[in-house]
Amino acid sequence: MFFLVAGLELAWRGWEGVNVTIKHFKEESDNCAKWLATNTTDPRICPVRLCKKMLSKRGKHITTDRLFLTPNPAWREPSSVGWFKNSPVGRNEMGKWTRTAAEEIGIDIKKKKISNHSLRSTAVSQLAKSGSR
Repeated sequence: MFFLVAGLELAWRGWEGVNVTIKHFKEESDNCAKWLATNTTDPRICPVRLCKKMLSKRGKHITTDRLFLTPNPAWREPSSVGWFKNSPVGRNEMGKWTRTAAEEIGIDIKKKKISNHSLRSTAVSQLAKSGSR
């Protein structure tokens, strides 16, 4: 969820989302709030809240500095080591997240091509409509 909200807000290209590191969003320096705007209207999709939650779920076994990690499918298991595996998520996986989210909100992904770039394109279009430079 954080990837989708932040990707739209920050107009990431697919490879930018894949390559972003934890140093860009360290909670200690409150970079989450520096780079992202708090959504006070709908806290469920507040990128600052989602960023902090995601960072809090990194286990002690994580050694990579990549922000987006491969989800651990067994994270709900009591014996599980954590929410994430110690490996960065790939660009193709992020593309799947984008397509799945689009499908969940009712976009026919068979008729319309949805990709990581769709987030960037939407963000740029919204900025243009709002008059931002």
